[in-house]
Amino acid sequence: MNLTPRIITRLACRLILGGFFIYTGMLKAGNPVLFQQDIRNYHLLPDPWPGLVAMGLPWFEILCGLGVLVRVLYTGSLTLLSLSLVVFMGAISSAWSRNLDINCGCFGKDGTNIGYAPHLLLNTGLLAMGVWLLWDESRRRRPDSSPEAAQPAV
Repeated sequence: MNLTPRIITRLACRLILGGFFIYTGMLKAGNPVLFQQDIRNYHLLPDPWPGLVAMGLPWFEILCGLGVLVRVLYTGSLTLLSLSLVVFMGAISSAWSRNLDINCGCFGKDGTNIGYAPHLLLNTGLLAMGVWLLWDESRRRRPDSSPEAAQPAV
């Protein structure tokens, strides 16, 4: 197989995006009570929603991350992760605008608080990867696309 820059980029983006969501989902799934408190700290959802989100979101992230890595329900997984990144960026921006001093909850019990601006930059990078992968996938599926687009899905 000829490893073109596009194939290498596609594989790297899939590994980073899928791996990131599997990793952070596992961290959050390990302590849903702490994650529920992190969600409550945003002051965006009334009870019982923080608890429901804390129980479901980590598994959603893990399953979508796996979908991106192993290309099962690939387009749906990419779409859902990209949309969730937009929601996460909105929640973080809202907390920042209200001067809330919170742990974003993204890294579960590890509690790595990287600050608002770096966190938004990280999410923007992940979103860019997701959007690029979606664009690349749609380009590869078009019957009238270039021969490069017919490359195997790596």
